[in-house]
Amino acid sequence: MVLVFFIYGLAFFCMGFAIALESGQSSGLRLAGALPFLAAFGILHGLTEWSDTLLLVQAAVPATISMDSLRLARTILMGVSTLALVQFGSSLLRGAEAPEKRGRVATSVLRWTLGYAPALLGLAWLAVLVLLSAIGYPVGSRQWLTHADIWARFLLYLPGSVLAGTGLISEARRLEEADFANIARDARFAAGTFFLNALVAGLVVPPGQQLPDLALDYDRFQSLFGVPVQLLRALSAVAIAFFMLRVLRVFRFKTQRQVEEAERRRLLAALEERERIAREMHDGIAQVVGFLNLRIRVARQMLSSGRLADAEAELDQIQRIVREAYSDIRQSIGSLRTATGLEQGLEAAIRESAADFSDQNGIPVELALDEGKGISFPQEAEVQLVRIVQEALTNVRKHARATKVWIRLERHDGAALLAVEDDGIGFDPSGSDARRRRCFGLETMRERAESIGARMEVISVPGEGTRVQVRLPLGQRATGSRASHEDTAGR
Repeated sequence: MVLVFFIYGLAFFCMGFAIALESGQSSGLRLAGALPFLAAFGILHGLTEWSDTLLLVQAAVPATISMDSLRLARTILMGVSTLALVQFGSSLLRGAEAPEKRGRVATSVLRWTLGYAPALLGLAWLAVLVLLSAIGYPVGSRQWLTHADIWARFLLYLPGSVLAGTGLISEARRLEEADFANIARDARFAAGTFFLNALVAGLVVPPGQQLPDLALDYDRFQSLFGVPVQLLRALSAVAIAFFMLRVLRVFRFKTQRQVEEAERRRLLAALEERERIAREMHDGIAQVVGFLNLRIRVARQMLSSGRLADAEAELDQIQRIVREAYSDIRQSIGSLRTATGLEQGLEAAIRESAADFSDQNGIPVELALDEGKGISFPQEAEVQLVRIVQEALTNVRKHARATKVWIRLERHDGAALLAVEDDGIGFDPSGSDARRRRCFGLETMRERAESIGARMEVISVPGEGTRVQVRLPLGQRATGSRASHEDTAGR
């Protein structure tokens, strides 16, 4: 029996300690929120069984330890540990999805009952302890301790094990839906061992007392089944620990899936970015090269016909276009370098882009990024925001004739606001379609904003500059979802 109780306590204690190390996982699984209560049950109930081990070897216990104090401590541990088991089961079931056929009122009542079950059962057990002392059993006496143990099993251990098993079955369905079939199977096995534990540890109690009809005492159980109930309790504890530790693998698998999903999103974002760059090159550089080819043929015709003055003017225009194309290529190369080098964060990338813009074009940029400190985004969102800033600066260089640019990043009404504003010539958003077609840059920026669930707005008045503003709700991941956007014109 000493060995049986030692193994019994060791199984629960090791399970509780291992679960405690896994507690606090931010996996999104309902199980994670209930695990601290199972960890408390395992550790405290392991100490309870080890107290029984010490009581069996009283002669070997140091004289400094009082057996009466040990028995009282053991009874308290029994009640507190099984109360934690009740809380574990009720936490799992409260978060379970209610069947469709169950009415809203019935579901609310059930969840209310589960929420208060630990407190109600704990108060019932305390009431029994008070009643025992009122009917003549002194607190701490052998009779009082025995009855306290019996009623802890009836009122706490039995319902706690049943709730834990039922909650694990409910959790197994969710695990299957999440494509964790093997973990779901282990959860069902763990539920079965909890149901077994409810029988052997909740309904089998010490002998010599007035017992309910459903209960068995130790002697009657052994006479019926031929084995001491403590052995079956130890085996069920080992089985519970084994299967629950296997269930804990779900957190490792979940983390692995999250890493794989992040890598998949990164690759998908890279492919989308490559497609955008190809489209930008087609709309920008390719068109410029085609236009240059046309103008060069025109210049050749002028030279061949002796129109030297016209040919010189045409060559000046070609030279201007080549300079602009060269600036566009440098801007594209700088954008790629900055967008793929975000190790230092979004603000550092914006500062670098602004500095490059000022160096290349001689236009000062005023930054107001302090209010954005503490705002964090997924990496794919940061890449798109930086590219939006760079595209807005390119538009300023090409069209705005601005003398100054402002870039702001701030928090406002639960969202991050990123704005690029200039003091240039502005434009009329309701202008001609011909002008809009020249401004594919705004369409690209809008697509980038939509890819991260943001909303882009362009505000411009002729002669009063232009403001490009992106609003990104905080706390959401860039998932490629499309948000509704107001139609805005481009330039």
